[in-house]
Amino acid sequence: MFGQVIYFFDPFTKERWPIVYLHHVWSTVIVAAYVFGSDTLFYALCTYIQMHFKILRHRFENMVKDSTEETRAQLVKNIVRHQELIELVNQVEILYSKSTLFNIVTSSVLICLSGFNITTLKDTSVIILFGTFLYMSLSQISLLCYFGDLLMNSSIQLTGGIYNSLWYETDQEIKKCILLIIIRTQKPCKLTAAKFADLNLSAFTTILSRSWSYFALLRTMYKE
Repeated sequence: MFGQVIYFFDPFTKERWPIVYLHHVWSTVIVAAYVFGSDTLFYALCTYIQMHFKILRHRFENMVKDSTEETRAQLVKNIVRHQELIELVNQVEILYSKSTLFNIVTSSVLICLSGFNITTLKDTSVIILFGTFLYMSLSQISLLCYFGDLLMNSSIQLTGGIYNSLWYETDQEIKKCILLIIIRTQKPCKLTAAKFADLNLSAFTTILSRSWSYFALLRTMYKE
């Protein structure tokens, strides 16, 4: 466990080894808590917002009431809720935008290097270590892209909910408002990597493509 760590003292004495061991365990727990804690919060926020977009879609589908006043009141309520969800997405974007960009950039490099080490090294124990690291890297970035994709798709689906309502039974003023809402809902609410890339499944395929390009280049240079 301590073979690749260099200390300025001998950690293998009876007095020091338990302390060094507990320090390693505690450091691992802290690192895992920071990584999984922030990522789990991201997943929870995306799931929460996605759920409310689906609820809002259901409300849009049933917004047409018996009277024009009730329909107009429900329409205004839905518009206000939509604006609140847009603002909530913007807050999550501010919170995770820069860290997401860092994860995307580092994931491309780490996936490439892990795959390169797995295909070139002969030590089985080292291959297992890098294989586990590769799996964790792929899992982290794929989950980030997956939940970002869920959020974006749920916001786009509002258009279908509005179209499936009885909008054709409303007056001209409400129809104009509905048209404006449809135009707005066609612009997805999305999370980005500091505006450089959208966080969705397409971004995940791009990461894999870049990692494969780097991997192929390293393999060619290694063989030469």
